[in-house]
Amino acid sequence: MTKFLTGSEKYQGFWENTKEAVKLPRISILFDEEDPRAFAKRFADAYKSRTMADSLLKYNFYIENMPTHQIPEITNTEVNRVLNMVQN
Repeated sequence: MTKFLTGSEKYQGFWENTKEAVKLPRISILFDEEDPRAFAKRFADAYKSRTMADSLLKYNFYIENMPTHQIPEITNTEVNRVLNMVQN
């Protein structure tokens, strides 16, 4: 028997072969009535989303922590040149 735990948002149940108690998130559970292809697609989509989120977190961390003390300031001439390129 599977039971949903609202506090942790996990399902509590038992492994059929060992009768060991487990608590698993919904994404890790394939219910008997569920289509295995739908489960596999949902799991793959969740994995891809997690990988993308992890990559974005790392990217933003690197950008935020880049050393900037050795980078010279941009001049007004360079700013105007970039703005002219954007406007055209």
